[in-house]
Amino acid sequence: VLSSFANDLSDVYVYPNPVKPASGESLTFANLPRYAQISIWTVDGTKIGEIEESDGNGGVTFDLKDLSGNTLSSGIYIYRIVMTDASKNEQQEKLGKFAVIK
Repeated sequence: VLSSFANDLSDVYVYPNPVKPASGESLTFANLPRYAQISIWTVDGTKIGEIEESDGNGGVTFDLKDLSGNTLSSGIYIYRIVMTDASKNEQQEKLGKFAVIK
C-alpha cells in the first residue's frame, strides 16, 4: 500500500518488471514525490503514454495502453519522470526502462 511520497527521485522504482499485460498486470511507479509527471516512450523515440502523480500517495499505475488505447507490444520502453513543484515547474528528472513480455 502506497501511503507517502518521497522528497526526490533517487529511490523511484517500477514493478513488476518485466510486466505481462496478458495476465492482467499493470505497471506501478513507486516512491514518487508528491508531484511527478511520467512520460512513456518507445526505444525509437515515439511518445506512447503519459501519467501523473498528484494525490501525494507516492505511487501511480500505468495501464500498459498507448495514447490510442492499444495494449503495448512486447519490448523495452523508456520512462521519464519529472519531479515538479505545485506550480508544475520542473525540479528534477530520472530516466529508466521497463520490459513488456507476452
